Amino acid sequence: MKKCFLYLLMVGGLGACIQSEPLNAEADITACKILNAKGLPETNIKGNII
Repeated sequence: MKKCFLYLLMVGGLGACIQSEPLNAEADITACKILNAKGLPETNIKGNII
């Protein structure tokens, strides 16, 4: 089983989801959507704001 890591970066109130393993994209996308619901921007695997 692959492990996935989620990092929450707080810079001036800016939040971002970054995943270490693209194979577990679903878990990180879900986490990003949860953060986005709190008013933080959602990011993709490359770190670009969606």
